Amino acid sequence: MPVIRIVKQAPLSVCLVWTACILFVGVWSETTPAENGFQSALRQWGASVERVVIRLQNNNHQWEQVSGTSGPMDVWDGEWWRLLVSNLHHGGLFHLMLNATALLICGRILERRMGFWLYLILIVSSAFVVSAVAGLFEENGVGLSGILYAMVGLLFVWRDRDSEVAEEFPFPMVIAAGAWLLICQLLTYFEIWPIGNVAHYTGFIYGWIWGQVYLEEKQKLIFRFLFGAGHLLLIPAFWFVIHPFWNGAWHYHLATREGITERQKIERLQTACLLDPGISIAWWQLSELYDKHNDRQLALRVAMEGLKHNRESSRLLDQTVDLWIEDMRTNEQPIGQTLARQIFADEADVWIQKITRRSDSLLNRLSWEPEQLLELLGQESPSELSVPLLEQLIEKSRQPGSPQPDFQPDVPDSAREGEVF
Repeated sequence: MPVIRIVKQAPLSVCLVWTACILFVGVWSETTPAENGFQSALRQWGASVERVVIRLQNNNHQWEQVSGTSGPMDVWDGEWWRLLVSNLHHGGLFHLMLNATALLICGRILERRMGFWLYLILIVSSAFVVSAVAGLFEENGVGLSGILYAMVGLLFVWRDRDSEVAEEFPFPMVIAAGAWLLICQLLTYFEIWPIGNVAHYTGFIYGWIWGQVYLEEKQKLIFRFLFGAGHLLLIPAFWFVIHPFWNGAWHYHLATREGITERQKIERLQTACLLDPGISIAWWQLSELYDKHNDRQLALRVAMEGLKHNRESSRLLDQTVDLWIEDMRTNEQPIGQTLARQIFADEADVWIQKITRRSDSLLNRLSWEPEQLLELLGQESPSELSVPLLEQLIEKSRQPGSPQPDFQPDVPDSAREGEVF
């Protein structure tokens, strides 16, 4: 029977397919209907998945994803082996069936010619190379495609040197493999289906080099040695994957680790803001830390800088208003407007008007009658007014339905992304 013949000719390939199928069943059996349920199941079964920081939104007890913080956090924590396991996972049944079929076709040709151990070395080495390069390009996909394209690259060289291989791997198969590369590129470009194109191209190039070194009989020993020794570069490659110091999200992830000192946290947050100004929560937390150490001028500057880069961040706007009010209450000569003109430049007047309008609205509430304050705070007894009013008033004013919303569509100078100043 054909199935028995395939098992005999390519036992390792069949074993890989079965392993991928078992992992696929395991992941889908634990996938919940909840949001990100599939990603959580993938992570539980050892895959490297993109994760994002989740924070509780202000005042409404709902969770929100923090933009700019996504990344393979488990890998960043040192679990590099997840990159290898991800090669055995698949995103759906079609993905699994496509890769399994291609693996059995290519594996049957290669495994019986190369032998079990050399074929195993090809699979393992290509998995390491593909995972490392894809990780360096911050591509976090799943599937056997990278390893498969390493096989295709090797067969692409081998078919020119062996007529039997050319017969089993005919030119239409080469065209099909190349066409699929192009299709995957288009699907990713038009955001129809995210595909690990870096893994595909890396696998093909690596397999082609494998073919040049393995099949050329006149190849000098020194080239084979250099090819083998070149795999030592995988060590620094994986180190950079785990320590992407050019990535702001990585620095923010380190800033949120347990056991980190406050000084280290400030340094990480500063670097995160510098590398990726779009991580609004990093600006906010950095401003909070400066405020905690009574450096309120720097705290206000950081909040404004963050607001400049994240114009829709209500958290940074609230922080700016809080520090603006504190600046007016504690300094004879407030520096808020001076900082605003330095930071916002041509847009300073609009931002000053917005911040001033909001801060004045909050401060004016302090002159309300006790009955009005009780109604605003939702309290019944006058004795409860002994708590700090300013903080409660600020918090209450941010709830839905309160006066002076953050963004007013009818106001032409409203400082929100996309508006003309």
